[in-house]
Amino acid sequence: MENYRIEILKDTPFHKKGEQLKLIDFKMAYGWICTTTTTNEELVRYLKTEWKFNQIREYQKQIGEWFKVVEIINLEPLSFIYEDIYYFKDFDGMYSGYSSPTHKKEYESVLKSSPPIIRISIPEVRSLIENTKFKQQVLYCTNDVNKKL
Repeated sequence: MENYRIEILKDTPFHKKGEQLKLIDFKMAYGWICTTTTTNEELVRYLKTEWKFNQIREYQKQIGEWFKVVEIINLEPLSFIYEDIYYFKDFDGMYSGYSSPTHKKEYESVLKSSPPIIRISIPEVRSLIENTKFKQQVLYCTNDVNKKL
């Protein structure tokens, strides 16, 4: 939930329009919206959808006019997958693309087998991520530290 921020859409007594707050800061400043036991997931879900339903009270519908949930996207990840190619950031700032983490491990071994499929720069990665239609977090499990994403 670290990649979520709450954007202020109208000036409030505490913040100006356009400011973006972390969830913890939002909960402290606007405690009247949620209880102390409300989780971050519940708060985000409430701010994204709750006021759109017809069965809630009129004053609750107005919260969407004041606050909006914004998701921050990391445009320079250390590793990511795009169109079946595994990209890893190198020390020189370039990204190398491999067919799999095993391909990367083999290349980094003493044998220096097949080289990376592609190498791209940071601006190219930013553009690639910004223009991608579908993004999601991927759970990747391994016991081999050299295969980690």
